[in-house]
Amino acid sequence: MPALTVQIERFVDDHFPGFVECRLVDASGRSHLFIEKAPIVTTAHLGPNSPYPCDGTIGCEVKSEFSDEQARRLSCVHTGRPWSVESTEGIASFVVLSSQVIHDDVIG
Repeated sequence: MPALTVQIERFVDDHFPGFVECRLVDASGRSHLFIEKAPIVTTAHLGPNSPYPCDGTIGCEVKSEFSDEQARRLSCVHTGRPWSVESTEGIASFVVLSSQVIHDDVIG
């Protein structure tokens, strides 16, 4: 399963299993925030006293890949599958730099 890299910025809620705030900066430079269960975005055991920021990922589907007018490789991704993840604005489709997408053959 492909995954989108995000920055885990802080711990926001200790209700089981713990919730963290993550940030994604898309290809246009726009920031998107996510409040998500920690185990969805990392295998690390995070808590309020963990060091932040740290790296995380959100599972996604790659819908398309293309180059823009600046010859940057871009990917259109959707975070609704497999874990129904949306930004705090309810957005689940993003255009990101292809380097922000980790593919199965790279994970693990």
